[in-house]
Amino acid sequence: MCEHGNVAYKTINATEESSVNEGFSGLEEDSVDFVLITVGLNKSVTPLNNFEDYSKVVDINVLGCVIPIKVLVERKIVSRGAKIVVIGSTSGHFAGGALDPYSVSKWILVNECSSLQHELSHRGISLKVVNPRTIKNVRSEYFRTSNGINVDSVVSKVLSSGYQCFCPWYYGAFHFIERTNSWLFDRAFGLPLYCFRSKNYQSELNTILITGASSGLGKELAYRFAGQCKTMYLAARNQEALNDIKKELSTYPCEVIPLMLDLSSYESVKEVSMSLKGIDLIINNAGQQVQGSILNTDVELYRKSIRINCLSHILLTAELLKQEYQPKCIVNVLSTTAVSGRANLGIYSSPKAGLWAWTKVLRRNYGKKINVIEVIPATFKSGLHKKGVSVLTNSDNQGKSFVSSSKMGFTSKDVSEKVYKGICSRRDKILIPSFKVRAFIILEALMPNIFRRMFS
Repeated sequence: MCEHGNVAYKTINATEESSVNEGFSGLEEDSVDFVLITVGLNKSVTPLNNFEDYSKVVDINVLGCVIPIKVLVERKIVSRGAKIVVIGSTSGHFAGGALDPYSVSKWILVNECSSLQHELSHRGISLKVVNPRTIKNVRSEYFRTSNGINVDSVVSKVLSSGYQCFCPWYYGAFHFIERTNSWLFDRAFGLPLYCFRSKNYQSELNTILITGASSGLGKELAYRFAGQCKTMYLAARNQEALNDIKKELSTYPCEVIPLMLDLSSYESVKEVSMSLKGIDLIINNAGQQVQGSILNTDVELYRKSIRINCLSHILLTAELLKQEYQPKCIVNVLSTTAVSGRANLGIYSSPKAGLWAWTKVLRRNYGKKINVIEVIPATFKSGLHKKGVSVLTNSDNQGKSFVSSSKMGFTSKDVSEKVYKGICSRRDKILIPSFKVRAFIILEALMPNIFRRMFS
């Protein structure tokens, strides 16, 4: 550690909990009342040309922020009444036109911080997110730029009150536009209006891949599409369940092919993608729900959730896009939790936010020929919460309790029917139920303070 006056410098790896623990080892309990986290990295890579580097950038931008907070809170270094400020980005609120990992990672981070705000408030600690556009930086050896805003304006936002702000302030409008009128950004990135590009989308979807097909929504989608395609690949970890579905669908004219797919393993994803040829429709439905506080959850479980609920879907899609025969339709099943993080759901909701950003980026790059669809369902009856992971503790219950999907009116079959109709009609957004989810999104975009109080 180097010291200069009353300033001390120490090198740590913010993505490794052991390194952060060692770096903070000299700090006493209740010795810190202000924390500023500026960890962030951008790199011009895509999941098509270098997925390893792509995933590393996401890891740095997400876990490089949450791990220091986790360690500081666990070891009670930050005092009650302390303030934590995380530097996000305007890219955490609108997805750009490039396939690099920056906007995906920042969407994860912003959603993650929303959950952390709820968790920390019960400990008497406030967390604020400052979202600046590009900042002028003439000192950095690696990120030198003379374009952008002055750092002084960012500092003033850091010192101001509130739980979130934009710099410049009017960039907050981008958040509202992306949520409610994303076609404006689509046009800005060269994508024609939906009414024009939808004419190019293919209606014949003969070869289909459904992930997470062993139960719930994935299983119902398999039954719904069985009579409408020639070949259907059903991917999941539970091979016994897939074989049972294959037997039950034996009366249909389509060929059903079960595939072993473990989304927690990138090797498994690559192996499956290499076995697939000529896929017309991809339905990225698989996922794992995790309930519990981010602060009380093992870092490796959070890493695994990001892989399962976001990065593996990106990898699978990228591998199929690299093939000569590209998909005609890509469907990503999201969640209303992707709109904003909530208490005890951040480990699940933040990767879903990243997948939402990826869906928008994908559409802005391939949407002229490929129908890229985002499915945002409200909670519905399924086995997702039963098969998920719960790390809830007594302290987590200070926040609002998780709502079980068993209490919801919609079933997996109901949702599958709406998804099926949306795909057949070549839509690019499927909200279920439409009015409720649309109102939910508008409320979050227009009145975030009220939204936070209603859905903490």
